[in-house]
Amino acid sequence: MAFISNQSTFTVANFKKITTAHISTVFLMLALILPFFLFKRALPQTGFYSELTASFLFCLFIFFANFSLRPNQLSSLKQKTISDLATNKVAAFFLAIGAYLIFDMLVNPPVYPSLHVLYIGTFVLAALLSNTIVTINKVAQVRLNPSTLGNKHSLMVLICFGLMAGALIQDAVVIAQILHTDLFAGIVEFSAQGGDYAGNIGQRNMLGVYLTLGLLATAYLQQVKKIAHATGWVLIVLQVVILGAANSRALVIYLICMLIVLGIAAVWQPQIGKHFIRRLALIIGLALLFQMLTLPIIHLLLPANVPTDTSIERLGQVASMTPRITEWHKAWLIFCDNPWFGTGWNSYSYQGFIKTLDPRVAYAPPTSQLFIHTHSLLFNFLAEIGAVGTSFILGLFAWVLSPLLKKTWQPQTLIVLLMLTAFLVHNMVEFSLWYTYFFLIFAALLTLLLTSFTATEQSSALINPLINPSEITPTHSDSVTAIYAKSPTLAVKKIDKTSPLPNLEGRARSILALVLAALSIHLYVSFYQLDRLNYRIITDNTDQQRMQTAQRMLDIGKQQPLIKAYVDMQAASYLQGVSMDEAPASFSKPLYDSAHYQPLPMSGINYLAQQCQQGDWNEQQWQFYRQLVGYFPTQVPNFSIIMSMNKKCDKAFAKVYEECIVYQRQHNETHSSCEARNMSKPDLSS
Repeated sequence: MAFISNQSTFTVANFKKITTAHISTVFLMLALILPFFLFKRALPQTGFYSELTASFLFCLFIFFANFSLRPNQLSSLKQKTISDLATNKVAAFFLAIGAYLIFDMLVNPPVYPSLHVLYIGTFVLAALLSNTIVTINKVAQVRLNPSTLGNKHSLMVLICFGLMAGALIQDAVVIAQILHTDLFAGIVEFSAQGGDYAGNIGQRNMLGVYLTLGLLATAYLQQVKKIAHATGWVLIVLQVVILGAANSRALVIYLICMLIVLGIAAVWQPQIGKHFIRRLALIIGLALLFQMLTLPIIHLLLPANVPTDTSIERLGQVASMTPRITEWHKAWLIFCDNPWFGTGWNSYSYQGFIKTLDPRVAYAPPTSQLFIHTHSLLFNFLAEIGAVGTSFILGLFAWVLSPLLKKTWQPQTLIVLLMLTAFLVHNMVEFSLWYTYFFLIFAALLTLLLTSFTATEQSSALINPLINPSEITPTHSDSVTAIYAKSPTLAVKKIDKTSPLPNLEGRARSILALVLAALSIHLYVSFYQLDRLNYRIITDNTDQQRMQTAQRMLDIGKQQPLIKAYVDMQAASYLQGVSMDEAPASFSKPLYDSAHYQPLPMSGINYLAQQCQQGDWNEQQWQFYRQLVGYFPTQVPNFSIIMSMNKKCDKAFAKVYEECIVYQRQHNETHSSCEARNMSKPDLSS
C-alpha cells in the first residue's frame, strides 16, 4: 500500500526498512549544514542559536549511531572487538582539557562559573563524538554487515558529502549577496552594496574556512568516485570562484600552508600517489588564483557592487592589522604579568579591556567593539591559562598528532590533514574554534585523521578509501587485528565468540548524548525567551516598564543558571537610557558581573550609575570609568549623558564633564565634543 503516492519509494515497506543508522546519518548531515545556514542572531551572544543547534544535532547523531550498533556488528569472522575509551587519544585529549578547566576554576575563580560548565560540556560532547566515530569506523572497516552505518558509504564520505552540500549552499548565498538580492523573506542574509560577502555565517573569515572544507571534501569525493569526474570539476571551479569573493587574508595564508603540506607529503609519503597530490595542488593553486580574479570579475560585471581590494592586496595593508596586533601585544603583557596560570579561561574580554591604559601598550586604536578574544589561539592560551595550561594542551595535542610521524598516510589522511591545517592556521589570527559548530567538526576531523593511518602494505587495502569495498574479501580478515592494534585510536580486544558482550559503552554514550540533547533544548528555549523580551523595547516607554522587563530577564537566569552571563549582559544592555536612581538592589550584582566580564560602554555606564546610589565613586570605580573612556573614547562621552539623569550622580558627572573637556582639548576631535553630545554641565547649586 502506498504511503504517500503510488511510487514505490514511499511505501510502508520501505519505511519499515529505515534503521536508527539511517536516522543518525540524517542528523550528521544536518549538523554539518544547518548551524552554518542559520543567521538569526541575538545579542549578547550572536551565535548562540547556531551553537545550540549544532550541539543538539550532534547529540542526536551520537545517540542514534550508538543505539544502532549491536554486538554482532562489532565482530569479525574469528573475533569480536569492542570500543575502549582509554585507547582513543582524541577523546582523552578533549576530556583532559575539560578536566583542566575544573582546575582553572579553582586557580582563577571566574566571574561566571556557568560558562566554564558550558565549555566543559562541549569538550565532553566532543569526546563522545570522537568515540562514536571510532566505533563506527571499526564496524565500517570490518565490513561484514551491509546494513551497518558506514558500510555503503564510509563515515569520511558522509562527512564530505555534508561539507560539500553545506559549502554549495553558502556559495548560493554569496551569489545572492553579490547580486544584493533579498531572498526568502530574509532567510538569506542581505549584503548592501560595497559590503562584505560573508554568506549566512556572517563573517568572511569563518566563511572562508567553511568553503575551504567544502572544496577539499569535493576533491575527495571526486577522487573516490562518489561523484562523476566532470561533475567534480564543475563543482570545484564554482567553489574556487566563490571562495575568491570571501576576500579573507587568513584564507590566503592557510592555502599557502596547504601547498607546503602537500610538498612534505609528496616527499615523505610517496605511496599516496603523485597524481592525487598534483591534483590537490592544482585545486589549491586555482583557489589562490581566484583570490586575485574573482572581485575584479565581479567589479567588471557589476561595477558598483563589490569591495575594491582583493585578499591578496589586503595582505599588504599593515594598518588594518594594527588593532589585532595591539590585542596580541596586550595578551603578551597579560601573560608576562601572570606567567604560570594566566588570568583564567575566558577572561580576556575584561583583562584586555583593563590593559588598554597600561603604558607598556604601544598603541591602542579607538574601537567601537570589544575584543572578546585575542584573535589568536596561541595568544589566548598564553593570556588566559599561562605557561602551565598552554604547555599542557599543546603537549597533549602533539601527543595526539604523534602518529603522523610514525604511520603510513592514506589519501584520506592527507585530505583531513589539509582541513585541519585550514582550522589551525586560521585560528592563529581568528577564533572560529570558540564556536561549537566549528569546534565539533574539528573534533570529528581530528578523529578521522587518527583512524586513517595504516602500518603495512597488507593492511592498507582494507582501510584505503580508494579501494572499492566489494574488492575486500574474507581473506583480509586475518589482518584486521593488526590494523586495530597499530591504529592510534582503534585498539581491539579479543573476545570469545561464544559469549558476545552487549555494547555497554555505546549505550552509555547514547544515554549521555540524550541528556546533553535535552539540555540543549532547554537552553534553546530559555535563550529564546530572553531574546523575545528584548523586543519589548518597542512598547516599554517608561523607566519602570524597562526595569520590570530587565527583572524578567534576570528571572530567566535564576531558572537556568547556565545562561546567567547572557542574561546579565542582556539586562544591562536593556537598561540603556534608564535612570538608575530607582533601580532595585537585585540589579547591583548583575550589573557588576556583566561590566567585569564583558565591559561594553552601555553596561559599563549603567554599572557606574548604579554605584552612585552608594555614594560618590571610590577609586576603583573611577579607574573603571577611565578604562572605559580609554577603550571607547568616541562612545563613552555619548553614553555618559545617562549619568546626568541620575540625581545621585551629580558629583561624579561634574568630574566626568571636566575630564571630557580636557580630553577634547588634548585630542582636538570634534566628534568627541562634549557640547555636541548635549553633555551640559549640571547645576550643582540645586
